[in-house]
Amino acid sequence: MAVSRRAWVVVIFGFLLALALVGITLNLLRLGNPETLITIAPVASQAARPVTIFVGGAVVNPGVYSLTGDARVEAAIVAAGGFSPDANGDGINRALRLRDEDQIIVPRKGEPTATPARATAGTTAPLTAPAGGTALPAPSARGTATAAAG
Repeated sequence: MAVSRRAWVVVIFGFLLALALVGITLNLLRLGNPETLITIAPVASQAARPVTIFVGGAVVNPGVYSLTGDARVEAAIVAAGGFSPDANGDGINRALRLRDEDQIIVPRKGEPTATPARATAGTTAPLTAPAGGTALPAPSARGTATAAAG
């Protein structure tokens, strides 16, 4: 059975029309999802945000102080006038970085000391009592807790 020339023209025309429709559809789908340019802005550094902390215990001027966000406990003690004569300077970790709302309590000589590892948010770090001493309270998620001698 011979296929007429007109039938071949219709088949070829139909094939080209289908190919064109596929091309147009793909092009429209691609245009619907243009490339997106994402710009990442730098976050303000910790140093740019001040922290407000309380320094108490065996310091010359206990009180509330505002320091730079990258400050450490040592800077808080200096801001509070330094250690008082009865301070146990080795009883506190002066290298810890400060966070907003921290409480720094410098122990006095003869007081039990506890500088717990910094607890993660929502947890507390367990503390143990020194030999022959009283039990120490667990710190809150922020700051450092120490117990008074008793």
